[in-house]
Amino acid sequence: MKYLIFCFAFLTAFACSHSTVSSSVDVVLDMPELMPKEDIVQQLMEREQEEFTASYDQETLVRKENLVPMDKLLKKGRNALQESDVKQDNSQQQMALQNEYDYTYRDTPIKSQWNGTCTAFASVAGLENALNGQKLMQRDLSEVAHWNNYHQYSLYYGMQSLQKNPIPDEGDTNPHARIVNYRYLGSDIQKVHEALGRGNVVTIATRTPSSMLSCDRVVSPNSSFENGGHALLISKIIVDNRVAGGGYFGLKNSWGSDCGDNGYQYFPFNLCSSRAESYCEFYEIEKVESTKYERPYKIVCKNKFNLGWPPIKKVCEKIYY
Repeated sequence: MKYLIFCFAFLTAFACSHSTVSSSVDVVLDMPELMPKEDIVQQLMEREQEEFTASYDQETLVRKENLVPMDKLLKKGRNALQESDVKQDNSQQQMALQNEYDYTYRDTPIKSQWNGTCTAFASVAGLENALNGQKLMQRDLSEVAHWNNYHQYSLYYGMQSLQKNPIPDEGDTNPHARIVNYRYLGSDIQKVHEALGRGNVVTIATRTPSSMLSCDRVVSPNSSFENGGHALLISKIIVDNRVAGGGYFGLKNSWGSDCGDNGYQYFPFNLCSSRAESYCEFYEIEKVESTKYERPYKIVCKNKFNLGWPPIKKVCEKIYY
């Protein structure tokens, strides 16, 4: 009898503790608010002390099958500094940077990719965000049209194609939006920080942590890695020395809104900077254009002195917001 009472008490305590942990991890946040940075930092600090064990459900296995080969994802990117059509960032000028930049408010809604098309979704997500940032009116752009222009498991080719080939809105056939200028940043996290300080978003190609594949909101700093790679958009950065590597990126993923924090995941710097088995490459989107939509503007007219007739001439011009 004593033995049965002891077993019942033990199982009850275990169930309660398990329920507590699950509830802290599975909190569903309302959009558009993302997880507060204090909660993210706390989770990162806690996860850093844990040993990560991957547990694959069916959806995780599907995502794993859709990862792209690392040799193809990074093949051109590692040599991109030698390419004439990619700007090199050789600036020695130091910027006065804030510890936090957040451009997720410019992101379009989270989407769901199909087999191996992460480079198309990451680069289009960057274009859409930049169009909003430059106050160019736009709608949902077509990843299908973009992918059909290059068909490569490479973020380098994805960025290059989006510079050379404008793409249409989803469901349309009129190409109008493209990247005008982008810059290859190598694997330099400081340059990513500076890019966001300039108001620009950055695409990233990286080896996929198992914790990311499991759709954890906060990717474990101690996560093991999958054999395949993935491409995403960096639209947020937090510099915090309490986090492994000195901070984390807010990544817009393309695995649907059920993944991570309503489609976003928080990625510690150390997964790029201090893990020998990992690798990250970054591309800053500097300038974009859309020929279909013009920026909002107002007409401003002034009276100017004229040497001819009439002596006072009215001159009007567009002032863009």
